[in-house]
Amino acid sequence: MAKRKTKKTNIEKFTCKWDGLRYDITGKKDGIYVNARLDPTVVNAAIEEIENRATDGKCSKSDLVSFARKNKRHPLHSAFQWDDKKGAEQYRNEQAGLILRTLVFVYTKNESTVPHKIRAHVNTPANANGKSYASIFNAVKNEADMQFVVERMESLRNSYTKQLRGLAEFDNDYPIIARLIAHEDKGDKLILRAKQTFTVGPNRRAAKKSTKKKKATTTRKKKVTRKKR
Repeated sequence: MAKRKTKKTNIEKFTCKWDGLRYDITGKKDGIYVNARLDPTVVNAAIEEIENRATDGKCSKSDLVSFARKNKRHPLHSAFQWDDKKGAEQYRNEQAGLILRTLVFVYTKNESTVPHKIRAHVNTPANANGKSYASIFNAVKNEADMQFVVERMESLRNSYTKQLRGLAEFDNDYPIIARLIAHEDKGDKLILRAKQTFTVGPNRRAAKKSTKKKKATTTRKKKVTRKKR
């Protein structure tokens, strides 16, 4: 597992909350719901326990279902539909996915009182158990995970930009659309510049070393030229 050097986070403190978790206590609604109200802090602790025990530090949907199945006294157990007539294993995996996707960290930066939120457990490359998730704190320390997260975010941004430009085809005079497109155009340039400066992925360190060597060689050549003069 390739590790990344990370700067000290400027997150002073954070709390666990839900952002879109859907409940169905009666189990009669159509769609994906959990069957009990859950304390996000307790659930986060359970997910981190699974990640800490895993050899790759990840938690898949099936891992969360297995944890809930084995620990019948844990609050997570009552969140799943165990009646196979109402929902089989695939449905339980979808319930686990809903839990993993909607758990967020709400935090403040330094002395700011403005709250920010971010997914607590982000998508990472699939493992033997399928689609996997890792704590955001662990993902930023892993080169492959971070590359996966960044590429996924870029894909989501590209999809949004494409829809925005499509909307402009119908009404380009709407002021907000024009401003948003101008903002995204500026973002495109910044992203391109960043990609030219830094290599995203496992070769980043090699690229930095290569750049340093080139600079050192150029400096030596300049010194030699000055001496000859």
